[in-house]
Amino acid sequence: MSSLKRITIEYNEQEDRIRLAGITQSNKTVTLWFTMRLMSRLIIHCLSLLEKNSLEPKNILTENQGSKENIQNFVQKS
Repeated sequence: MSSLKRITIEYNEQEDRIRLAGITQSNKTVTLWFTMRLMSRLIIHCLSLLEKNSLEPKNILTENQGSKENIQNFVQKS
């Protein structure tokens, strides 16, 4: 597996997708395309990972239910 030197994120309006392009240490280009459906699932998964691995006490995360709902609403509206 190669390490990336640079990452670029771009929205392609014609295809309605997000393109993530990276350049490896050996100057090869790696491109990933994300649809809205995939991004929504990825965001939800990343947020749950952050919540599980947070250094803050778990009770603070559960008390802030309004923030969780706002994030979920944002993802659903997107």
